Amino acid sequence: MKINADISFNRPLYDALRPQSFDEFVDQNQFVSDGSFLGFPLKGNHLPSIILWGPPGTGKTSFARILAKDYGYDLIELSGVNSGAADIRSSLEEAKRKSDDGLRTVIFLDEIHRYSKAQQDVLLPHIESGLITLIGATTENPGFNINKALRSRVQILVFKPLSFESLFAILCRAEKVMNLDSKILNDGVKNLLIRMADGDGRKLLIILESILQKHGNSKDPITSEDVMKSTISLKKFDRFGDEFYAQVSALHKSIRGSDPDASIYWFSRMVDGGIDLSYLGRRLLRISCEDVGLADPRALRIALDAWEAYERVGSPEGELFLAEAVVYLAVAPKSNSVYQAYKKGRNLVKEEPSYEVPIHLRNAVTNFDKAQSYGKDYHYSHDHEEGFSEGQEYFPEALASDSPVFYEPSNRGLEIKIKEKLFVLKDKRKNTQNKKEQGYD
Repeated sequence: MKINADISFNRPLYDALRPQSFDEFVDQNQFVSDGSFLGFPLKGNHLPSIILWGPPGTGKTSFARILAKDYGYDLIELSGVNSGAADIRSSLEEAKRKSDDGLRTVIFLDEIHRYSKAQQDVLLPHIESGLITLIGATTENPGFNINKALRSRVQILVFKPLSFESLFAILCRAEKVMNLDSKILNDGVKNLLIRMADGDGRKLLIILESILQKHGNSKDPITSEDVMKSTISLKKFDRFGDEFYAQVSALHKSIRGSDPDASIYWFSRMVDGGIDLSYLGRRLLRISCEDVGLADPRALRIALDAWEAYERVGSPEGELFLAEAVVYLAVAPKSNSVYQAYKKGRNLVKEEPSYEVPIHLRNAVTNFDKAQSYGKDYHYSHDHEEGFSEGQEYFPEALASDSPVFYEPSNRGLEIKIKEKLFVLKDKRKNTQNKKEQGYD
């Protein structure tokens, strides 16, 4: 790995160590190796517009700068944090002047997800005309935050968190460039620093720089305690972004998959990341119905009780109630039959006309209702043996001849008993129908 001889430490360490070429780049080799997106000679080629999507500190900005330099483009950098439509228009005007002089321009929009749809749309005709090449960088899912028209004109490159090996290489490079005594950072401390950085190279160097500033000129080795005192929770968890929904999804699927240990892991990750636990309570309530359902109806009550208990007690003590619900839902028998029944019912209702409620199912509230025969021939179920009126039809007439089946109980938990009961009732209905057809009614 090459080391820049002209590094200045009048700026943050992560900026001073920023790679200046792909020879210095760590990870993301899937984009620059042979046969990859950029695995061909760079000089003199046209650079396509791209969106770089991935977590912070994975090299998106450095990648954009190196691309622009290697392709021979002038680079204009903007950030969604502190620029807007006026800055974009000014950059386009600058690109036009450069084009008149025979120069090509890359406009790099960092945090492009922060720009509005209208601001993103301003770029479209200029990308199509070839006036500019756009490189956008985002930590948010482009499918949600980049408008469709712009997505159709760019390629999306997905950056991954930096590997342990890559972060270790960055640490070693920092040691060499800063001329640190080899005794200052032992392998155990390096491993802890890497774990705390959580795949983020910039965060790794920020943590290191902070610790070294506190350490001063001491020749004593940095300890694990020094690292822990200098850092806060740095786990990847965006309360409003893609990582948020990814971890919620992981929890939901772990519960659905009846893995209590993985469920507790993802629950703990989100608690550590600062999730709104009231939101999590609502999600557990949904899971209790969608994935457990009537296989164990108690799950709904337990999820609701856990949520309400948390609301009464609060954090940190109340987190245990939610943890109990997580484990219970994970180990409970699973059935999505109610969920599927609801979807089938909604779909049928959307597709079919608005059939009239049968006369016998209408309540005769007024004299007019009675004159219309509302409620006539209705059989009150409780007046019949076992509380079941065998010959009663409850569907609209148009659906009665071939009654749809929405709810199909599983062979799990309480639904085993429900399935048996429905089979008996269905058989009774069938026998009654046969008698009617044979004239015995």
